[in-house]
Amino acid sequence: MKSKTECNITECHLIKKLFSNSIAAILGQIAVVIVIFAIYKNFGKLNYVTVSVLALLPVTFVHRFFLLKKFKNVEYDTSFCHYAPKFKKQYFISVFITSCLFAVLYLFSSDLPNDIQSFLLAVFIALTIGSASSIGVFTDGFLIYVLPFNLSIAYLHLPVKNQFDIYVLFLIFSVFLFGFKTAKIYRKNYLDLIELNIKNNQHIKDIERYSHNLDRYLSSIDKLGIGIRVSDASGKTIFCNDSYTKYFKPFLTNYMQSRTLFSDDIVREKIFAGDFVFEVSRNSLEDENKKILYLELYKDITDVEKEKKSLEFKAYHDVLTNLPNREAFFMALQKEIARAKRKFFKFGLFFIDLDMFKEINDNFGHEVGDVVLKTVAKRLKTITRENDFVARYAGDEFIMIVDDMDDYDKIDKVAKKLLDEVSKPIFFDNMHSISPSVSIGVSIFPDDSDNHLELIKKADEAMYVVKNRGRGDFYINSKNRDDDAKSV
Repeated sequence: MKSKTECNITECHLIKKLFSNSIAAILGQIAVVIVIFAIYKNFGKLNYVTVSVLALLPVTFVHRFFLLKKFKNVEYDTSFCHYAPKFKKQYFISVFITSCLFAVLYLFSSDLPNDIQSFLLAVFIALTIGSASSIGVFTDGFLIYVLPFNLSIAYLHLPVKNQFDIYVLFLIFSVFLFGFKTAKIYRKNYLDLIELNIKNNQHIKDIERYSHNLDRYLSSIDKLGIGIRVSDASGKTIFCNDSYTKYFKPFLTNYMQSRTLFSDDIVREKIFAGDFVFEVSRNSLEDENKKILYLELYKDITDVEKEKKSLEFKAYHDVLTNLPNREAFFMALQKEIARAKRKFFKFGLFFIDLDMFKEINDNFGHEVGDVVLKTVAKRLKTITRENDFVARYAGDEFIMIVDDMDDYDKIDKVAKKLLDEVSKPIFFDNMHSISPSVSIGVSIFPDDSDNHLELIKKADEAMYVVKNRGRGDFYINSKNRDDDAKSV
């Protein structure tokens, strides 16, 4: 069911076709007028009536030319549909008057020879057939045009007087039916063509709209920095947006081998391309031909990864010294115990306390105290080996896991090195210096315990033995030593 707007548009198309055919129709009618004028002049049929009719016919032609010119200057848009029917109405009035004038002219051909009447009849038959294509897009217009002079022909040959009259009536009736049928077919075909054109135009508008929307979406995605790539099963790129081409593709050239295989489900993967980190989401899809394609979305998550690493670092590291904090130490100690149990080796746990640190803060200020803590932390870090671990345990307390301590000589050597390294002077203000000392308590896995909390407790107790004996030394708390332990 067509809407009113669609009907108006269709009507406008029909009127446009009617007017486009009018020039040829008017030129044909002018030729008919010239032929009739020549015949009537030759046979002495020019009288007041025929001359008047022949004079009025050009007026109708001029009127239609005026309508055509006016129509040509009108913009063809939706607003035209509101006044186009007025043009059609005026055009049909002019056509009707033309037909009536032709009918009057034919009535004056009654006493002409049969061959001349036959010629005139052929002329009017040509008008009938021609009107089927020129005005046939409107069946009512066709009837308005052909009925007057066809009725005049029928009137002139009724009642039937001879065989010629029968021939004329049969011919004119047949031609009328043929013309009417042709006009209907012509109208139907043209309506189908209009409908097809309207649908095609709508499809074109839809495609343009979808294309415009797609361009907008792709532009928005480009502004978000998201790369899009569509490929076939062989990996050949079918489509990619500007972000992928300009930003992601150059970095991915040397990292293609790190990609995972496609699957039917969405796959998320991180690609580390130099200093950049990309997140890639992949999914399979089908096109209209059931062909499998792969959609990839690329997103730069370098800043996110940096922020994530920064948060993780802050969560497990001391802000002042950048050493691992207590939480990180507990995790490292438990991993070391599990590894030592699995590989059957010993390790030492060094509990290190900075001596007289409160006095340093009181005498020199907290800024100097912070410098001391950072310097001690850095010195402890330089002493540790690859498999060792050092952390800030509390305010002025550090703790170390020293790997592969299978005899006490190694422990003594590490402890002495710690004491010597830490006690080096720390200069500040270009005037003062501090030579810090530390007290070190040592517990050994598994000699003292195979439990992480018990190991820390034994190392802490050993450190307090050093504190009570004067500081600046180390003490090994081991059941394999003398009950008093041995102080070095």
